[in-house]
Amino acid sequence: MRNKKTFILLLPILLLSSSAFAQTVEDIIARAIAAEGGEAKSRIKTMVVKGKLSIPAHGIEGDFLGYFKRPNKDQMKIIVGGSEMIQATNGSICWIIDQIRGSGEPTQMPNDVCETYKRNADFDAPYYNMNAKGITAELVGKEQLEDVVVNHVILTFRDGHKKDFYFRVENNLLYMAREKHLTQSGTEMVTTVIVGDYRDVEGTKYAFYNKHTTGNVDMILQWEEVEINLELDDSLFEMPLKQNR
Repeated sequence: MRNKKTFILLLPILLLSSSAFAQTVEDIIARAIAAEGGEAKSRIKTMVVKGKLSIPAHGIEGDFLGYFKRPNKDQMKIIVGGSEMIQATNGSICWIIDQIRGSGEPTQMPNDVCETYKRNADFDAPYYNMNAKGITAELVGKEQLEDVVVNHVILTFRDGHKKDFYFRVENNLLYMAREKHLTQSGTEMVTTVIVGDYRDVEGTKYAFYNKHTTGNVDMILQWEEVEINLELDDSLFEMPLKQNR
């Protein structure tokens, strides 16, 4: 009888604890959005980013120039040794021009590759306005990644794709993201992105350091200059016509 009474007394606490746990993933995401600037981010409509790029394993160094327009238009230009590679999406189709490894003619990305590119072209981040995007979130829990304690969250997109996000416990800012995806050659790979060096941009915080690791190869992007709310014509994100020969 005593055990039964104890259980009855503890039941409200257990239910409360269960309810609190169910809300934890929403709380973590809400704190991350607040740490990045919250509503202030919605006032940024376009962004132009310039910086340096390096791939240490191959001794490659160069520059990059990124154009971003709300909600999901994106163009990234990489310049190495006088040659350019451009990847872009207008929010519908994705295309690439690769003078570094190809002929320099514009080519449309395969659908699977394009889906990955469009997901990463989200002007804010997938964890903003998740309900409208049909994205659900699951809390894995706290984890230790080297000297960083993080909250590990998995987002599941409308098409079933999953992407892992790791938010720093100390300040709620994103530390790392990881996902499986197809490369241009059709090979499935895992890319991990570690971000840091957060700086203020018009009341928001952006990571100026980005290390992308695919396989055993690191590509490091270090932002140096940011301009916001410039007029960016939509034609910048449209796939150019191929030149007649």
